[in-house]
Amino acid sequence: MKNLVVLFLSIVVLSCSSSPTVSAPETGGTSIEVAMIKGVVVDEQNRPVEGASISFISQSMIPDSSQQSTIDSIKSDENGKFSEVIHLLGTIGVVITDSSGNGAFKPCTLSTSDTIIDLDTIKLEKMGSLEMTLDLSGLIGSEPFFDQGLFFVWSKQFSYNFYFDSTMILNNKEKDTSFVINMKVPAGIYDFRLNPMYLFSMYPKFEIVDTTIKIDAGENIQVEFTPKRLSFDSLSDSLNKELDVVRKIYELNGISNSEKIPDGAGILGNHVGQLIFPCTELDTIPDYISELNHLEWLRFWNSDSLKTVPKSIGDLKNLQMLEFRGCTSLIDLPAELENLTNLKIVWIQGGTSLKKLPEVIYNLSSVERFDIEFTWLPSEREKEWALKRMFHGDKEAYDIWLAKLVEIYGTK
Repeated sequence: MKNLVVLFLSIVVLSCSSSPTVSAPETGGTSIEVAMIKGVVVDEQNRPVEGASISFISQSMIPDSSQQSTIDSIKSDENGKFSEVIHLLGTIGVVITDSSGNGAFKPCTLSTSDTIIDLDTIKLEKMGSLEMTLDLSGLIGSEPFFDQGLFFVWSKQFSYNFYFDSTMILNNKEKDTSFVINMKVPAGIYDFRLNPMYLFSMYPKFEIVDTTIKIDAGENIQVEFTPKRLSFDSLSDSLNKELDVVRKIYELNGISNSEKIPDGAGILGNHVGQLIFPCTELDTIPDYISELNHLEWLRFWNSDSLKTVPKSIGDLKNLQMLEFRGCTSLIDLPAELENLTNLKIVWIQGGTSLKKLPEVIYNLSSVERFDIEFTWLPSEREKEWALKRMFHGDKEAYDIWLAKLVEIYGTK
């Protein structure tokens, strides 16, 4: 029998609540009374919706299924109103559905300083249905089992993360290898990506799975993903050459990483399609990173000494995602990022040394999703950019975000 996972949301940047960009502490499952969340649910004619189901879902960034928490759903009253005290920190997904299959999503970033968060009026819309099956049977073999992976779904309106690891199968008495995820989603074009995680040395690694699907309102979509183990004995010459580049970058920073597949290198076909640098020692990225010209995702995690990246990053023509998480010394980004015409996602989170938006950010016209942590009070130009590019004109979301920054950093 298949494991059934019914999860709806981890982060929704564009339909609003408190702030997708203000930092909040995250917990490892500790229950803390944080805030009361309230709002009013209405239909497309702005009439109150009685009996709508409201659920609150927290998903930690820690890749451990035990960290995913759900608060039992509550119901809206005859006036469409609801309120609930939340005992979770970090990014909270508020999922609203009615009996007709309409729904909405709202995010909240909660910290211990929050008391009441008012989501105001939430209008329900016709949603699409998405059923995703992860078949992990292709990862089991005679060698040690893989450790962790990440299933990532995103569009302009919606983002969802699902972490899985070997214990989800090995600790299952029935040894099921398939996981089904059901969710309601707004209509749109969705990118699906199945990635290995690289927080430790992990064997065996598996191939990245990447696809795009269009979902219409009211449409039911079923999709199955079956990742395959990598064969260490049959790596192509071109792939080996790119893996040597990754090893050289580690060696330049005094990091020993001589494995067949270095930590952080995700394989897509015969090329390095993803590169995660999960290391505090990293402080220099050489120009020859441009030799990884099939790279689609580039992520820097907890690289405390990294101040910027080289201009040659602008030669990574296939790059779709650029992430800096916990890079506390980051002070700027090169203008050559403008050359990345396929770039869709830019994340800058977890604390930096930025005092203003890097100038190049204003010129990244191809980017669909910005998630940038402001650790300063934005200028008028930055406010205008945030309303247009981060919140896509959602004034309600923008106002709550700005009020939070004013509360933290004061007024000019």
